[in-house]
Amino acid sequence: MLGLLALQAVRLAWLVAVPPAPVGAFRPDAVPQAQVTPTGPTLDPFFPSDSAASQATASGVTLHGISTGPGGASAILGDSEGPQRSLRVGESMPSGVRLAGIGPDHVWIESSQGRQRLDFAAAPVSRSAAGTLPSAAPVAPVTGAASAPVDPARLLEQAGLVPREVNGQVSSYTLIPRGDGAALRKAGLQAGDVLLSVNGQALTPERYHELAAELAGRDSVELTVQRDGATRSVTVPLQ
Repeated sequence: MLGLLALQAVRLAWLVAVPPAPVGAFRPDAVPQAQVTPTGPTLDPFFPSDSAASQATASGVTLHGISTGPGGASAILGDSEGPQRSLRVGESMPSGVRLAGIGPDHVWIESSQGRQRLDFAAAPVSRSAAGTLPSAAPVAPVTGAASAPVDPARLLEQAGLVPREVNGQVSSYTLIPRGDGAALRKAGLQAGDVLLSVNGQALTPERYHELAAELAGRDSVELTVQRDGATRSVTVPLQ
């Protein structure tokens, strides 16, 4: 018994001499937060942006149309040095501007100013919002159309027709003059006119190859064209 009392006395003396350390909240050393610095531009995967700014006219060239027919894609370009021309990738304008690429609604050109993207000055007539053919517009006669007869063979010879597609089907043709285009001007037609029908019937690829026989022996031909957003009727007297 005396031994136990002596042991408790020693423990009590030790606690009095060395008090326990105060209890406080444990606070670990602050860990520095890593800082993330972007190393490049942030891209929106749903709306990617091109490195070059879109424009309607570049190096004096304007985009008038795009065709994606069975023979490959082509673009209709125009400048101040001459009539509109239909070019394939790799071909050049007389000014030296080269067609470098074709997109669904734009093209890429190369010139002394470098590589530039070229967009339509106005949205081309191709697809409606529902993906169907655009509704028919009122047809107005073209004023100043030719009164002198036109040679149908020469008219077809100078009429370069570039197909326009809607939903994968040819719906019309864009007129691109060949040669001096005198017969087209005499007929009251202009470069860039969109030919919709001949004698009231749609111009299909099948009829396209039968135009020469269809016009032979006729006194006149009625063409329905789209120009400057308006649908017009052109009556051309034939020789």
